[in-house]
Amino acid sequence: MEITDVLFAIVPILFVVVFISVFTVVIVTIVKGISSSHRMTGAVDRTISQAMDSISGGFQSLMLNNRGGVLIPQITADFPDFSPTVALGCAKEAVRMKYTDDTMTVGNAVISDYTCSSGKNTVVIEVSAASRGSGNRKYIVLYENTLERNINCPHCGAPLKDSVGNICAYCGSQIEKAESGGWKVSSVMAG
Repeated sequence: MEITDVLFAIVPILFVVVFISVFTVVIVTIVKGISSSHRMTGAVDRTISQAMDSISGGFQSLMLNNRGGVLIPQITADFPDFSPTVALGCAKEAVRMKYTDDTMTVGNAVISDYTCSSGKNTVVIEVSAASRGSGNRKYIVLYENTLERNINCPHCGAPLKDSVGNICAYCGSQIEKAESGGWKVSSVMAG
């Protein structure tokens, strides 16, 4: 047997041994790295959270009571010209106007309630917003429509639907009529 034959027999064996050794070292290094990174998970989570907060402008959605799917058909049955898109847009704009600052981001708006009583119809809209300094907030916006046919004279109590101009048809008193037939934001408050 010649030396070349011996080398051809030993070299593949040496190659396999070296490969297994290197592979073992790499695996051990990876396992040690993973176990030490588990100790840093809290720091990594905080870093990721801070990065996401920075990307989103500090805004994280709040849980809002969205009942629009149930209430919108009821509202549009009473008021065919009611527009949920306009109502939600008005509510968001009202929050922006009342609580405006450079760090505020207005988020989602949803219809959460609808009531009809004594000529005043109210849609309650919840709006979420976030401010970098004070965190997430929820605002309640009342969007109302007062029906003219249910307004009464403040002097005699007569219905004003038969009145001409600003004079009560029954007692002749001068009256200031409330804006009627139109939807408007009547109140914005922190919720």
